[in-house]
Amino acid sequence: MFVTFNSSLTPTSSPSPTSSRPRRTNVARACDWCRLNRIKCDDHHPCKNCRTRRVNCTKGRLTEQATDYRELERLRSRVAELEEQLKTPPSPEDSTVIEPRKWSWQGIWMQDRYYGPTSLNYFVHRLSLCLESSSLAESLLSSNNIAAINLNSFQSSTDLSRHQEEHLLGQFWQSYHCITPIVDEDELRAYHDSLWLMNSQPSAIRKSSALMDIILALCMQYSAGLMADGPSDLHDGQWLYHRCQLLLSNGDSSISSLQCRIYSAIYLLNASCLDQCRSHLSIAVNIAYTLGLNHESTTLCPVQQALQRRIWWTLFFLDAKLNLELGRPYLINPPDATVKLDQPDISEDVTQFEYQIQYAKLIMRVRSISSNILSKATQLMSRETETSIHTNLPVIQQCSTILHANMATLQTWQKTVPSALKISRKGPGDAFSTTKSPLDIDTYAPLWLQRQRVMLELLYHNLVMYIYRPFIRLTPISPSQPTKHTTDGNALLALSHAVATINIVHQVLTETDILTGWHRSFQYTWDAIVTVLGFAVVHPVCPYTFSARRAITLAIEAFEAFASFGFTRAANAAATVRDIHDMIDRSAKSFGNSMGSNQLPTPSESLKGADLQNIPTPDFASMVNSLASPTSQSDIFDVNNLDIPSIPVDLLGLDQSWWDNSIH
Repeated sequence: MFVTFNSSLTPTSSPSPTSSRPRRTNVARACDWCRLNRIKCDDHHPCKNCRTRRVNCTKGRLTEQATDYRELERLRSRVAELEEQLKTPPSPEDSTVIEPRKWSWQGIWMQDRYYGPTSLNYFVHRLSLCLESSSLAESLLSSNNIAAINLNSFQSSTDLSRHQEEHLLGQFWQSYHCITPIVDEDELRAYHDSLWLMNSQPSAIRKSSALMDIILALCMQYSAGLMADGPSDLHDGQWLYHRCQLLLSNGDSSISSLQCRIYSAIYLLNASCLDQCRSHLSIAVNIAYTLGLNHESTTLCPVQQALQRRIWWTLFFLDAKLNLELGRPYLINPPDATVKLDQPDISEDVTQFEYQIQYAKLIMRVRSISSNILSKATQLMSRETETSIHTNLPVIQQCSTILHANMATLQTWQKTVPSALKISRKGPGDAFSTTKSPLDIDTYAPLWLQRQRVMLELLYHNLVMYIYRPFIRLTPISPSQPTKHTTDGNALLALSHAVATINIVHQVLTETDILTGWHRSFQYTWDAIVTVLGFAVVHPVCPYTFSARRAITLAIEAFEAFASFGFTRAANAAATVRDIHDMIDRSAKSFGNSMGSNQLPTPSESLKGADLQNIPTPDFASMVNSLASPTSQSDIFDVNNLDIPSIPVDLLGLDQSWWDNSIH
């Protein structure tokens, strides 16, 4: 590299020692050519050297970069200013930015426990607020509650003989195993035999086993109605449940421990101990994730792979069903799982495992519908100023419209159910319909298959009722608030599935032994009758009042039948429903007597002499006005007249790819 000298420059005289040295002019950045040749550049564009040699000067590009840099620095400075402003809350006078309102569908707190909008307790609470009384809520909830099992109180050392245990296991294969197939029958039978052998010799006492204890506890709970004499804690297997929990206290994470937790949750679910049930499910979910049951195993034999899949899907079903009843967050996140649903061999005869496949498909769709509708309600209400969704008719209207369109996924599910799992009707109507035609029960089919058919039908009606119930409007229609039919269609659709549940349970209980000892069928009936009572109390005069009143009568008979099977809560439920039914009768009579006068009775007058105190009737005046309005009562409650526009599926916000992948 050589230094270039400019010969045209006139030599200057050397500065005197006393003169100051000229100040050098610095350039912000030299162009590429001047830097390469190590000569001084200037601030012109193009620089003098590049002009002299007629080469492209990069000074312009550098200027643009400098400008961008200065703009970036300016933006950074502005961001710093804004961050500093955010640290100081703005005063009301200079507040110009309105933050979007955050809204969530709040449930209720009862005895320091939270229940979400899909729960039965939330619906009862809304009903009591509508009637401006807490007596109804207390009366309804007290009939559904049972004292939680005290794990430190039942210390019975009673042991069953081998003959007694084998008798109970015989019931297990026809009952819980066909509904919850999370054990291998051959392995469990061999395991039970080994517990009775000591040094290859028969023993009089079985070795301790948490799994056998909880299975036998379930069997005793199921057959408690057949052993109505003696201490109830022995007959419903509480002492076996207690002993199982003591054996599980070591915190073991194994398949056997997971099976015990699932059966323990079912035992508590039958006893209406929902919070304790959720605790067991939480532990079970953690064990399942620890063992990796949410993923397909490649190291196990096909039989064990199928068993682990059934365990996972049973856990998924219990988690979705329980938390739908409680209105609480789910414990299992579907995208975290890659487990496929077992597909049985194609044959004319359905296997026992087909039932689990169908209820897993059903609960996945219901969970997806419920989650998406609640999310849509939250999104819509965040734009509103009201705090309660039930007083915002336009939002309820939009949610109802989308909800009805979502239900098409359940119709698709119905078509995929094998005919062997469907119950036909003696009159018009198909399986899973809300027709009043009685079931055509095939008494020649195996008992386990008859039970699966009935339980799948009841599960369907129960889940659909849970979907519609949060959107039921429990206030009468006001002429000043016109509304479309979809809003009141929720009440009618929830009523129709509740009535179907009661009709099925009543027929099966009175004609067969399929539901004898089944606690969940009692729970389904209770959920249904509370929905019917809510409809009957709020809508005392409408074309569907007779169906509701008839369902109440059948429910009382069903509860009495359950009570004869040893369900102590059923007797209390029958008494409560009977009292509320009498209250509705008195309210209807007062309403009828007032039709000829201009003055309607006050709530206190219409309830005079009622057994349930402080339960006023609805506002009949506004209800009469609404029924006389152009939106007639036949239009309001006729399901065929529901104004349900067609909505493209892609506008519903449904994220169902995960269960599509699981099924297919």
